[in-house]
Amino acid sequence: MIAMQKLHEFDPSTSFLAWMSRIVRYVSLNEGRRRARRRAAPLHAAHAPAAANPGPPGEADAALERAVAELDETARACLLLRIVAGLSYKHIAATLEIPEGTAMSHVHRSRHALRARLSPGASPEDQA
Repeated sequence: MIAMQKLHEFDPSTSFLAWMSRIVRYVSLNEGRRRARRRAAPLHAAHAPAAANPGPPGEADAALERAVAELDETARACLLLRIVAGLSYKHIAATLEIPEGTAMSHVHRSRHALRARLSPGASPEDQA
């Protein structure tokens, strides 16, 4: 809906995918901020040792969501655009207005950080 409302702002000489990705990114960031404001739990609860070894599947999803939320905003955007949206590094770079190599680095480091935080033997230091 937002894209339809802003369609008059689209410059046909630019990439439609990059323009649409930027809208999706900002809507996603705004939604994340809205949810963060609604949370009743304090932020330090996300660092609980239970997140490293979740029980039922719902807890695993919650642990993953907390770990992704702890990533830097740009790193999180790069990771989600790559994994969820399936964008190429070139399109991620254009969308976020960063160098392509930087987008690659953010995705790599984000994946590494998530593995460290969510692995069964993760220490509390890995989760911080």
